[in-house]
Amino acid sequence: VIIHLNKQKVEFDENSITDSLSVGELMLLASKREYMIQTKNQISIEVSLTKENDALSFIINVPKEFNAKTSGLLGYMDGDPANDFMLPNGTVLDLDAKNDREI
Repeated sequence: VIIHLNKQKVEFDENSITDSLSVGELMLLASKREYMIQTKNQISIEVSLTKENDALSFIINVPKEFNAKTSGLLGYMDGDPANDFMLPNGTVLDLDAKNDREI
C-alpha cells in the first residue's frame, strides 16, 4: 500500500500487523486494511477498505473544542444535521439519493 502524505511517498506492507510513521507533525498508523492520519491536536481521519464489497469507509474525529467552529461537508459540528453535507456555495447535498454514488 502506498500513501502520499505531506508530499512524501510512504509504503506499508499490507500483511504487516501494525505500522506507524511520523511525517512532520502528522502521525500515520496502518493496520491491515485500516489507516489513520492524526494531527498533533488530535484531529484524525481513519480510512478502512472492505475487501468483500470494495467499499471505502471514512471516519473523521475532531475534538469537542472545535464544536461550532467547522464548516463544509461535515457540517458545523453543532448537532444540526441540516447544515451537514454543505458545498462551498451553500447548497446542501440530497441525502435521500437512491444510492451512495448519487451523493
